[in-house]
Amino acid sequence: MLHLQKIRFIRDNHGKACPLYLFSCFKCCLGHFFLPKNEPKKAPRTALAFGTTRLPLIKAALQKLAEFMPVVWVLRHAAMLFALPSSLLAQVWMGKNKIKNLKSRDCTAIRDEPKRSWLAALVLGVCFIVFPGSTFGAERITLQAADGFPLVGLYEKGEGDATSQPAVLLLHMFNRQKESWQPLTAALKKRGISSLALDLRGHGESRLDAAGVDQHFRVAERDSVFFNQMYKDGLAAVAWLRSHGHQPLGVVGASVGCSVAMHMVVAAKLELGAMVLMTPGRDYLGIDTLSHLEQWPGLPLLILTSAEEAERGAVTIYERLHGQGAELVVFEQGAIHGTMMFGEVEGVEARISSWLAGKVR
Repeated sequence: MLHLQKIRFIRDNHGKACPLYLFSCFKCCLGHFFLPKNEPKKAPRTALAFGTTRLPLIKAALQKLAEFMPVVWVLRHAAMLFALPSSLLAQVWMGKNKIKNLKSRDCTAIRDEPKRSWLAALVLGVCFIVFPGSTFGAERITLQAADGFPLVGLYEKGEGDATSQPAVLLLHMFNRQKESWQPLTAALKKRGISSLALDLRGHGESRLDAAGVDQHFRVAERDSVFFNQMYKDGLAAVAWLRSHGHQPLGVVGASVGCSVAMHMVVAAKLELGAMVLMTPGRDYLGIDTLSHLEQWPGLPLLILTSAEEAERGAVTIYERLHGQGAELVVFEQGAIHGTMMFGEVEGVEARISSWLAGKVR
């Protein structure tokens, strides 16, 4: 996912910071198709002016796009696919002497150049067709929970012979999506471990139920009944992995994904190779994890948490299960809840993948 705060900045002729022309190109293409036709002819030249006058329009454009596909999916592809094409097209169309002016070109100007904008749209469309998944190298799969709820996941094969590979199921945090696991899937792939990152019901591409009704509102309302049904999503994913020849299996959960993971193991008496919990809790969103500990089957367990959140569930789980082989690692960094550890705790992806590789082979 493109992190806007990490975009490099360049200086305009007045010495004021402006976003790199790449983002301006993306903004203008959005404007060509979705923004009102009465846009002012002069575009703001500074980043501050852009933020105060353009962001509401860009937000409206994204809301329009959301009618057709999840915004996260759009942004992820746009960030990856517009980088090289927009740079090359800018140089071909405008010449290197005009690139410095690209950041100040507004949506009206783009509409006056239909050949250019339609070609950019064509490039984007082809990329969406060629790369339908949300992450390059991963396969978008669909499956169905036992109660009929449709689910979407990203399946990525590990390096080497995939026919007999172990695999790991990845269950995300509250109000997150399958794409949040990308740093870990890359590390698992290098170790020859396949992965399936699942969008739990009500999240990401799994928002619509079997009747086509968007159930995200139940996530937003923190509906405990809804969250207590998510273990069925995990069981469907486990069944899918096994049907594709993957044994043994591991599971990694983050935040409420930890609760879902433990719930499904106890509910179905699953035999798994190992489990990793990233910032588990006692009772996330109405899922009573402590009650599940009473029926825990004793599979290898690695618990990761921060010092500031250790007492919210991680320490309790460890104290009850350390006699069954549970391990606890506490990091000193703050604000590293669940998958927020990626990129903040040095080497955490390698640590998880290495531990799993030693347990699920």
